[in-house]
Amino acid sequence: PMKNYIDSAISRSRTTLSVFVAVMLTGLVAYNSIPVELNPDVEVPVIVTTVIHNGISPEDAERLLTKPVELELKTLDGITQIDSFSSENAATIIVEFDIDFDSDTAVADVREAINRAKARFPQNTEEPLIQEVSAATFPVVQIAVAGAGVPERVLLRIAEDLQREIEILPPVLEANMVGNREEL
Repeated sequence: PMKNYIDSAISRSRTTLSVFVAVMLTGLVAYNSIPVELNPDVEVPVIVTTVIHNGISPEDAERLLTKPVELELKTLDGITQIDSFSSENAATIIVEFDIDFDSDTAVADVREAINRAKARFPQNTEEPLIQEVSAATFPVVQIAVAGAGVPERVLLRIAEDLQREIEILPPVLEANMVGNREEL
């Protein structure tokens, strides 16, 4: 069967070449029309909500902060997944929407749901932080500095020097250092 296709392609060489040229031209046009960006802003339909209440245990945060928020969020349309975790002093709820869902509508819907859930929060609960996740804010490279038997001050100095060197590179937007202790 494959031999028949090859024989017909060879016997109709002009048609075969015309199709080949058309495919190549279409590919070149498509290649030139696709925009290329160094840091594309990819819309990720994820919203993270953090509810802070100082002095609350993880179990109480689950019961008093996370559950009321989850119950209100489950009434919203367009949600594909709700993840949450409770820790000491806070609860974090991560809501993922359909990729087609409008981000402004999603943020507004989540804000309304959180406002309804706030009525069931304990007193002295801080205002919930609602953040839309943007791919542009995620770090592209993470570098860890460690050394067995190396004093912490030396590691800190090396990390600070490395941070300065990275920040002066033209394509780098910013270099953040995390995990370092403040000197007393």
